[in-house]
Amino acid sequence: MTPDHRTDLMEGAVLAEPMTIAGRKLRKFTLPTFVLLKRTKNRLVAGGMTTVKHPDGRDIIDFNDADNVQALLQFIYIHSAPMRDVIVASKDAEEFDTAVLMHTADISMRDLAAASVEITSSIESAAAALVEDNETPDQEGDSDPNAPGPRG
Repeated sequence: MTPDHRTDLMEGAVLAEPMTIAGRKLRKFTLPTFVLLKRTKNRLVAGGMTTVKHPDGRDIIDFNDADNVQALLQFIYIHSAPMRDVIVASKDAEEFDTAVLMHTADISMRDLAAASVEITSSIESAAAALVEDNETPDQEGDSDPNAPGPRG
């Protein structure tokens, strides 16, 4: 991956315009929110989101899977509730689940389904940039940075 392509992917995810879901303006996807998603083992970043085939052939999120719905609601909570509240709640799984459900109780399935495409797109862009960044060899090639240098 070229540095320009990696930059484009990260900017697409991190600098994208904030989303609005059910009247809530979500913060931009950032490294701190990524850390919170990882800390809470959110399926959107940890893996495990299940999909079904749409009649047009696309794979779409399976909204009959309650864990998928919860992952999306967690994303909304992390990106729209006061950050301090999110950080504190994220330290205890039961408290976090309660905070997520209370904060997102008024979101309809229709609103969630509509937002899911933007949510997954922002995460996939950031993940692609992070993964490919880690897989890119250094400028000198794949040499071991701890190996002794050339002797003169």
